[in-house]
Amino acid sequence: MKARSIYSSILALAIAVASVIYVVAGRETSNDKGSQSLYLISGEVLDNLIRADSPVRFHKLHENGLVNLGDLPITGDRAFIRPYHDYGLVLFGSNLGAGEGVHLDIIDMRSVWEPRSLYYPLCDNCGVSVSGMHFLAREDKTLQILFNSSMQSDLDLETGLRRRVFQTMNLSTGEVKDSHRGDQRYVASYGMAGARATGTGDSTTLVRNHFDGTNEAVVARDMPLGWDVPAWFVENPLESIMRVIENQSIRVLTSAGFSRAGDPGTSRYYFYNKLDDNWHIHAFDGNGSWAIRGFGEWVVTEEVHRIPDTEVPEARAEFHARWRSGVSDNEYLDATSRFLHFEVRPTGRLLIYNVFERKEFVIETGEPDSEVLLVENNQVYYRVDDSIYREEIDLRREQLTNTTLLVSAPEVRHMHWAFLGPPPPEKWEPPLFKD
Repeated sequence: MKARSIYSSILALAIAVASVIYVVAGRETSNDKGSQSLYLISGEVLDNLIRADSPVRFHKLHENGLVNLGDLPITGDRAFIRPYHDYGLVLFGSNLGAGEGVHLDIIDMRSVWEPRSLYYPLCDNCGVSVSGMHFLAREDKTLQILFNSSMQSDLDLETGLRRRVFQTMNLSTGEVKDSHRGDQRYVASYGMAGARATGTGDSTTLVRNHFDGTNEAVVARDMPLGWDVPAWFVENPLESIMRVIENQSIRVLTSAGFSRAGDPGTSRYYFYNKLDDNWHIHAFDGNGSWAIRGFGEWVVTEEVHRIPDTEVPEARAEFHARWRSGVSDNEYLDATSRFLHFEVRPTGRLLIYNVFERKEFVIETGEPDSEVLLVENNQVYYRVDDSIYREEIDLRREQLTNTTLLVSAPEVRHMHWAFLGPPPPEKWEPPLFKD
């Protein structure tokens, strides 16, 4: 299909009324007997509240139980975990601060048992923000990381801004180069894990607008996007524009004002279908705009509502009281404390949306501490408190079927990432990352 002007497309744009299919989480049990194994990562879930002894652990589902494959080498409050299912990679590591560099580890989902480690050096006066690191999927299949460094020694006294330095690191060779201006168009974003897990968000602020009517093209001033921003954002200059998902199949944008401009109690997003080159709007139930992430043509989120402003002081006081008293679940805060911290009330309704078909599926779990972990091969894997389930997605019949309980265990409560990969070699023994 030939590309059309995005502005003329937007004029004719109507909010799509998607089919919504409901299912109540079931309790049928079964062993996992597929040719691929399910791998799960558990970790801390509160930004800026990291405990030094909070490990990030790697697990494999085995029959109806879990095998601990060891702790991932992640330390400090600048850790990040980012799975890119479209490209078969899990990137994780630690930003050790100015002058210390970034340790990056890579798990290839197709060869789980051969992890690789890379190191990105920084000069003594340089820093790099976790939020400024973006995975690049170039057309030549060269996989790179884009680091957005701030030179602390190069401060503009008039503007108060530091000169930004863009570089890339080849994930195969570790080679670091100055970034080409066009590299921004290759940025991939999977979104954010459920429960707002630390260091996982990789959304990009494209344009930051200010209330005095001026705007700052945060990305475009340094690197052109290579595509047009939808007209709604251009025509509403008080709204900052965020790209929350970008993969081989779809692109998803939003802003605080746009998200809340629809029906009360919903959150709106702009979806771009790369297959047929068109944009549409879809609104999810819940005004909390919780975690949203993409798996190919699928987008998943949870219905979450913000605590009313009048109740926020009480919620904050309760959270800090729980934090000071050490309320936790092993090494991690419990779900109640997590929700108080983010000032939200999850409903336990999981929302699964197919961008190509414009169909939404809803799983009613009845448990606020629930999240979708993975959608692959028309199967959805999701966590309900301390249990993980799998269901089949039948797009033609518009229904979810074959609810299967895969595992129940206390450590499941802190699992927020999952992927499928080959089973381990016969003679392999944990841990995956050796000292």
